[in-house]
Amino acid sequence: MAEQLKPRPETDRSKWGEAIAHYNAVMENIEEERSNLNSTATSEREALKALGINVKAVDAARHYAKTKEKQREAFDESYKVAREQVGAPIQAELFTTDPEPPASNGKGRTPNKSTTQLHPVN
Repeated sequence: MAEQLKPRPETDRSKWGEAIAHYNAVMENIEEERSNLNSTATSEREALKALGINVKAVDAARHYAKTKEKQREAFDESYKVAREQVGAPIQAELFTTDPEPPASNGKGRTPNKSTTQLHPVN
């Protein structure tokens, strides 16, 4: 059985050209802004790479920081077990020192030391 098309509402087609031109202009601006933002992000990533920083690790940490605390707990436990099971356990010695927390978290606040320190899960 053929699907019936819903009837199109009657519209004043004389306004279509103006609406499409407006939409096109807005989309062109968005695409240009996106291109500029992508270029800036690429430059920032390259600056980190030049310092020997693994950008994927930084991006993962940023994603993790935006995750709700309850989800972080589940992720931490699952990640630890998963790393062990795939033969790449977490190197606990990397997390045994207590370096000074950064002076600011980029939002004008000093981060809570308990949330910035990494400690192995037993």
